[in-house]
Amino acid sequence: MIATDADETMIERAKVACYGRSSLKDLPQGWVERAFIHCDMRFCLAPEFRRGVELALQDIRHSMPDGPFDLILCRNLVFTYFDEALQRRISDQLRERLRPGGFLVLGSHEALPADAGGFVLTAPKLGIYQREA
Repeated sequence: MIATDADETMIERAKVACYGRSSLKDLPQGWVERAFIHCDMRFCLAPEFRRGVELALQDIRHSMPDGPFDLILCRNLVFTYFDEALQRRISDQLRERLRPGGFLVLGSHEALPADAGGFVLTAPKLGIYQREA
C-alpha cells in the first residue's frame, strides 16, 4: 500500500498515526476498538495495521506511484480543485496505473471529466469507477 500527499505535515501526521477521537467519529466503534490503542486522549493505530504501508511526499500534479494497482483512492482533491485539463491528464495517468477491472474511488461529490475514457461509473452516489478491461 502506498499513501502519498504533497503536504509534508500530513505525511508526518500519518507516520505518527495518532488521532483525536473526533477524527475517528465516522468509524464503527468495533473498528476503533480493534485497530487503535487509546493513549493520552489520543487513538494510535496499532502496529499491525501500519505494516506494509509506504508513505511518500508526492504532488500528484507532477508525479505519482507507478503501479499497477487494484485500487486507487483519489478523494477530495483532483476532481474538486483542479481545472478540467489537469483533471483529464491525471485521470489518464490514474487509468494507466490501474489494472484492468481495478477501481478508482473519488469523493462522493466528485466525478471524472465527461470525456475521461476507460472507466465505468459503478457506484454513482459513492464516486466509484472501474477501469474497463
